[in-house]
Amino acid sequence: VSGGVVRALLVGTASITAQVGGISSPPVTVTVSAGAPAQLGVRTNPDRAASGIAFFTQPVVEIRDAAGNVVPASALSVTAAIGTGGGTLSGAATVTATSGVAMFSGLTISGLAGPRTMTFTAAGVTAVTSASFTLTFGNPAQLAIATAPVAGTAYAPFTTPAVVNAVDASGNTVTSYTQPVTVSIATGGGTLGGTVSVTAASGVATFFDLTINGTAGARTLTFASGTLASVTTSSFNVAAAPPAVIAFSSGMATVSSTAIGATLAVNPAAASVSVVNTGVFPLTNLRVQSVTYNPLLPTGWLAATFPSGTSAPATLRLTVTSATFALGTYAAVVVVAGDGANSTASLTVTLTVAPQSINTFGTAATKVSLLAIGSSITPGVVTTLASNGAVTTTDPAVTFVSRGPAIASVDA
Repeated sequence: VSGGVVRALLVGTASITAQVGGISSPPVTVTVSAGAPAQLGVRTNPDRAASGIAFFTQPVVEIRDAAGNVVPASALSVTAAIGTGGGTLSGAATVTATSGVAMFSGLTISGLAGPRTMTFTAAGVTAVTSASFTLTFGNPAQLAIATAPVAGTAYAPFTTPAVVNAVDASGNTVTSYTQPVTVSIATGGGTLGGTVSVTAASGVATFFDLTINGTAGARTLTFASGTLASVTTSSFNVAAAPPAVIAFSSGMATVSSTAIGATLAVNPAAASVSVVNTGVFPLTNLRVQSVTYNPLLPTGWLAATFPSGTSAPATLRLTVTSATFALGTYAAVVVVAGDGANSTASLTVTLTVAPQSINTFGTAATKVSLLAIGSSITPGVVTTLASNGAVTTTDPAVTFVSRGPAIASVDA
């Protein structure tokens, strides 16, 4: 009340009385209605927005008078626009107010994920801006190259692995995507090695061990996943692969056996050596190029074969094929060649033939005896294992009889 004038601010009905001293006037009932449209106000802010998908919570805007009351009689047209954050707004951006309220539906923002605001305008009134809300990724639509592959040489893993993202139509990574992504050679020929299908994790597929097997030259790769639009890399170069290198798990193999009598009685068990490729180019068609012996005789006593295949890694099997050996040590040098390698590799095989048993006469105490003429000595024969000296057999005793006054020695 100012100067006897009552100024109403809020819409509604009120009773007004005047009082001077102890005298009050009868109450006067006053009904207050909204004033002229002066401003816009946000009743419901937009929220839960994903790129390319209509807001889950659509905005609602009121037409208000200067005191903030909704003006029910107003039918102004209210227009929505992106305030901050950028992107493209689609849907019915202009809505005619009903009873002073403009209710939007189907509004959609497409763009990079991040914070947004919206502004609302109408003719003749003050505009309003919504509270900030977050735009997230939309539905998966396509694949995108996040990291372009960089190849070194053929047959070797890429120096920079390819990384592919599942993205929406605006290029946002769809972190909920967990489907397999498959790669193939688009141009340049050859074959792929390594893992060619990778399941996306949080929308990202990384091809750690991918190789291109073939000749040097330019290549492109295509990545695909389900119904998503595929993507093809820019052209990159693959260098020629260095040659294969033949290597053995051991530089020397040893086979051994024991002899009964003067010669080898039973061939020793076969030995196996792994043959691997320490180079890059594939090592195939492994073969024994030559075998040389020391001493020169006997010859041909070693067989070297590849029983489980001739592509590295492979197994070289070494088998002694002859039992006609005297006691001693024998050596053979096996030379192995293979396709893809510029040089051969040599493996030394050693065969040791040792006696199985040793026979001796008597014990140390009976090695020397003084006998009277006509007396005898029976030292016995002792058979022991050559490996540990253990007695293995009891042989018949041998008796020596002295027939004259002389000294003689008997050696086993």
